[in-house]
Amino acid sequence: MSVNKDKKPKLSDKGNVKYFIDAAESMPADQIYREIAKNALEACARMKKMDPNFQGEIVAGEDPTFPGKFTITDNGIGMCKHNISDLIINISETEEESEQGNKGIGSKAAGFANNKEGMIYSSKRYNEDEGSRCRVYFNDNDLFAVEHSDEYNSCRIPLETSELPLLIQKYKRGTSLTLCGNSKEENTLQPPNNYEESSLLKKSRLGIYWRKAHYNTKFFNLPDYVKFMVQIKREGRINYERVHGHKYWLNHFSKYSGVLHHDSAKIYWWILSDEKGKRNSANDCVANGQLGFINNDEIIELDFDSGGSRKNPLRHWGLPFSCGDIAVMIEPKGFKQDQHRTTLRKNNTSLRNFKSVWKEFFMENLPTQIKEYEVSLARKFSEKMANDTVLAKEINKWLKDMHFLQAMGDTNSQKLPLLGQISTTKGHLMGDFNGGGNSVEPGKKPKSNIGKSPLYAGLKDKQSNNKSMQGKANCMPEVIIRTDYKDDSTWVWYDYDNHKVYLNAKCRLINYYAKEAYRQNRTHILESHRSNTITVLRRVLSTHVAMTRFSLNNLSEEEKKELLQNDKCLSIVLLNPFLIIKEIVQMSKNLKQQLAEFAKQESLSVNGKGERAHY
Repeated sequence: MSVNKDKKPKLSDKGNVKYFIDAAESMPADQIYREIAKNALEACARMKKMDPNFQGEIVAGEDPTFPGKFTITDNGIGMCKHNISDLIINISETEEESEQGNKGIGSKAAGFANNKEGMIYSSKRYNEDEGSRCRVYFNDNDLFAVEHSDEYNSCRIPLETSELPLLIQKYKRGTSLTLCGNSKEENTLQPPNNYEESSLLKKSRLGIYWRKAHYNTKFFNLPDYVKFMVQIKREGRINYERVHGHKYWLNHFSKYSGVLHHDSAKIYWWILSDEKGKRNSANDCVANGQLGFINNDEIIELDFDSGGSRKNPLRHWGLPFSCGDIAVMIEPKGFKQDQHRTTLRKNNTSLRNFKSVWKEFFMENLPTQIKEYEVSLARKFSEKMANDTVLAKEINKWLKDMHFLQAMGDTNSQKLPLLGQISTTKGHLMGDFNGGGNSVEPGKKPKSNIGKSPLYAGLKDKQSNNKSMQGKANCMPEVIIRTDYKDDSTWVWYDYDNHKVYLNAKCRLINYYAKEAYRQNRTHILESHRSNTITVLRRVLSTHVAMTRFSLNNLSEEEKKELLQNDKCLSIVLLNPFLIIKEIVQMSKNLKQQLAEFAKQESLSVNGKGERAHY
């Protein structure tokens, strides 16, 4: 019989060290917390296979035996005393490969290089009479190794049950792992170096809840037979609070939820609300709008608006208005994690290459509840942006001839043929002018919309030598959307006497412009573009009417009236797709900046006494 003399792979001691250091540098800063918690969950899962009535417990926090060091303890199956040292040091050596293909390398690769002072294992197998303790550390020979005890002539120290952590004493089985960091002084209860730059949650959940927030987010779904507790230290007291998992909190805060089924993924969605508590005050979970990717009940990637300056990608998934209240979790089918379990691949193709496929599918099959919610918020945005206050201010800059100012306040103020509302920059729109109900004394600080006589508008005090204030007329007509017409034979018409424009909601141009805007910008749903279309057409109509009727031009009053009351002539104003579609698409971009600019312009109309000026 021949002997196979082929050379077999072997990792040298120095190669071993280099591997662990390189692996640690390529992993997120919070990876070790995932790995040791996953080991605890798998230890409980093995015990559950043996005992269907098993109830697991996991506690994460500070063990009194190792002050200032993070420790996680479970009541799972425990580690065998005969091979515990081999299990915790050898690459890819594990008692039983997990259902997710974890070959025992995770905690080694994520933990060794960042805990050169040591990772201390204390464990007791469910069917053994004594426990064990081992320490993996970076020794004097610059190697990762299990510390040898001269007293016991072994790398394993035997422990009585009473010497084990309290949770293991209680159940007489389980494992405890302590992270000692890179020095005796390092407090591993604090977030590790680079946590804010290289972790799942980055800067968004720090403070005393950072560990609980990490576990509540990292683990999408936790088995119901395991009670996972995290220690929360406050000044003067210590609490233990339960980790429920990410899915639990999304369900808790959701108003509606559902699932979309794609050939290569399940797409879970939630509409979140504050009905069960303020989501923004939840420091121990992530309950705002987000897009995440799941594998084996764990969150692999998560993007959301946070202090870490990440932006919610759902803004570009057809939800620019509702993205702050929508959670989407995608669970790919047939994907595998990389060796460090930080991303997914399928057929040698990375997760990134599939995102556009799922995005397109989601937008084309947008759930009815999400679509209706997005439309309602888009409508509110359009109404706010359609507020004529700012637009009127800009138009009035062009209509300076409509401003009037008397050098002295007296009864010789000229009466102007003003339409619409008129008020002084000091007024707050209460009461009427002289002769109307709730009127004020003629010339005394007028406060109202135009009443029976605009004679004293703009006068501060007709009986004094004080100069009058500047009065301004709002030349912008009111634009009313009519929804009661069954056809689009008439698109738009103008009531000259009441200074009102009517736009037929059935006007075919509305859908035409909206569809073209949607073709150019698919980040909004069609209904949002339709709302924006109506807003832009309102602006076009109101500006055209104001400029035609009140600006300096060569038309007589009769000619202006005839022109504006001709609905066919007025309809032609809407036939400008080259400019109008650009405006609609522009409304769909940089929404936050638009609102900020809107608020800024509004604030400029606030006078020195904190009152808003009216036009």
